[in-house]
Amino acid sequence: MVYIISGHPTFIDDDGEQLLSPGEITAHPGGDGNGHHMINRSNENVTFLVIGTRAPEKDHCYYPDIDMDLPMTGAADRVWVRKDGSSF
Repeated sequence: MVYIISGHPTFIDDDGEQLLSPGEITAHPGGDGNGHHMINRSNENVTFLVIGTRAPEKDHCYYPDIDMDLPMTGAADRVWVRKDGSSF
């Protein structure tokens, strides 16, 4: 779950784009296959609170539309990788 505290990020998922405002919440059930992310296209800062589990032994985060993969390794210091194997 993501709670927008300030600013107006653009939320993007398989259903399209939506401009968010302070006080709005987005929810993202694990395993639904709908990769999502936010972009700040404004000139103001965006502040948000993320609420969810952080279980590296269970979580696998994969965002194919922006080429980001966080494999389930069991390690707290996992590294994001791209399809070509490079990390960032």
